[in-house]
Amino acid sequence: MTEPEIVRTTDALQLAESAASRLVKLIVSAEAEGREFHLVLTGGGVGIQTLGVLRDEALASGMSWGHVHLWWGDERFLPEGDPERNETQACDALINDIDIPSHQVHPMPSSDGTDHGEAERAATNYSAALSVAARGRGPVPEFDVCLLGLGPDNHVASLFPGLPGVREEGAAAVAVHDSPSRRRPGSA
Repeated sequence: MTEPEIVRTTDALQLAESAASRLVKLIVSAEAEGREFHLVLTGGGVGIQTLGVLRDEALASGMSWGHVHLWWGDERFLPEGDPERNETQACDALINDIDIPSHQVHPMPSSDGTDHGEAERAATNYSAALSVAARGRGPVPEFDVCLLGLGPDNHVASLFPGLPGVREEGAAAVAVHDSPSRRRPGSA
């Protein structure tokens, strides 16, 4: 394992550009090695901005996406296509413009999907999909990169300080209810 490198940037765009540039190198390297590349996506301002820069760099370089699998570290349990879903934002910023096999894009279930509005069932089904992709080597595939952001209320991957999801053990995905970021006047 290599020593971690701390990269300091002056603004969000510079951070997105640095992260995207590093991602391109890692994805290209995995292809040269003949192996799959598993990337976990995040939402948020810098996360989505990074995906937009990644799209531009990948298109400019002609990078192949045939060996890449995209996963989500967290998602809002909303209807498919809702603008607040991380999947919708990732599709707009990256996925709709790249040539990636659709079966290698693994979004979390939406509230209007086959889970019929049950967040717990959706989390269980996503955990199962992760387990299948891990091919018996654990509860999740070996992720090459996991993009994470830090919310203003200190949440990471929809794990909020003080809420039960932080203490869940044994599940790769958990349902989070009444998250502070969803508490707005008129919302459930």
